[in-house]
Amino acid sequence: MVWGIEIQEKFRDDLDRCCDQFSIADFFKMAPHISNILNDNEFSIVANPPFSLALEFIKACMNIGAKYIAMLLRIDFLGSKKRAAFHNANPLTQLLVLGQRPSFTGKGTDSYNYAWFVYDKDKAPRAPIVI
Repeated sequence: MVWGIEIQEKFRDDLDRCCDQFSIADFFKMAPHISNILNDNEFSIVANPPFSLALEFIKACMNIGAKYIAMLLRIDFLGSKKRAAFHNANPLTQLLVLGQRPSFTGKGTDSYNYAWFVYDKDKAPRAPIVI
C-alpha cells in the first residue's frame, strides 16, 4: 500500500494518481499517529522534505519506527556542525548520488547536487557511495 502525505493542496491530483490513500496534512502533526494508522505494520518513508526541515523529518521518521527511510536531499546535508552529531549517531545505510541534477519545476535545474540519503534500520551502513 502506498500512502502519501502532502501539505500542499495543489498536489492532490498527483497523490490521487500514485497513492492508494493520501492525506493533505502536516507530516509533523500526522507523525505520532502513523504507526497506529498503519496497524503497527512495518513501513517505509520516501520523501523530498524542505531542506531547512530535513533533519527534523528524518528524526521524526526514525522516532515513529519507519524501517526504511529515503530522503532526497542536497548533498550539502552531509556538512554542518549542527548535523555532525546526528550523522555520527545515525550513519547512512547508503548514499545514492544523482548523476544529473533534478528539475523540480520543469524549467531547468538549480545549482545543487542531490542524493538519496538512505537509512535502513535492519542493515549495517555501507561504505560505498553510489553515483
